[in-house]
Amino acid sequence: MGYRCMRCGDKVLFAVVVISQLLLTTTHAFPRGSFREYAETGTSSSEGPKFKRYYKLYSRCSRSYVSQWRNSLSAMARKASEFDKFIFVTNSFNSQLRIKVAKTNKYVCFNRLGRVTLKVNAHKDNQCLFEEKLTDDNHTRLQSVGNREWFLGFNRKGKVLRGYKQSKKCMDLMKIALFNSEEYQPFRPGSFNFLRTRRDASGENT
Repeated sequence: MGYRCMRCGDKVLFAVVVISQLLLTTTHAFPRGSFREYAETGTSSSEGPKFKRYYKLYSRCSRSYVSQWRNSLSAMARKASEFDKFIFVTNSFNSQLRIKVAKTNKYVCFNRLGRVTLKVNAHKDNQCLFEEKLTDDNHTRLQSVGNREWFLGFNRKGKVLRGYKQSKKCMDLMKIALFNSEEYQPFRPGSFNFLRTRRDASGENT
């Protein structure tokens, strides 16, 4: 009887430990109020866990790369630039994302008039949230969460369009994946650090 009680006690203790760890993990993954906020509004402004992906964007309409131009965007870049790399930041529990220029850490947003602008702080602004839409021919369209009728787009000359002034072709973008942040840092010859070794009396490396 005593042995059975000891085994029961061990099981109860193990269950308590497991539940405690689950609660801690859940609290870390979903900050206080963030999941409720997302469930009620479809968006979240919390600073919870984020996933980052690195891309270049290529405009189908202008046939050029998208890059930062002053405090907005353009699609006129024919050659690689330090301002044409973007970070797609997604929350852990939804498909909405924020897009920022890797070089300046400024977020891509729409203002109230539908113009594209860049902001340093965009965590509480739905006009800086986007959703990706995939077309039948595998192009990407970036739809504004703040106004579902607005899309990020560029005309044939590479000028960024207002959210509501769109032809379907000019919404189409191609994403070129950069697998990590090192992809857009230029290689510099001689940047390796070589490990020096010394030889002992037998001639072997140490």
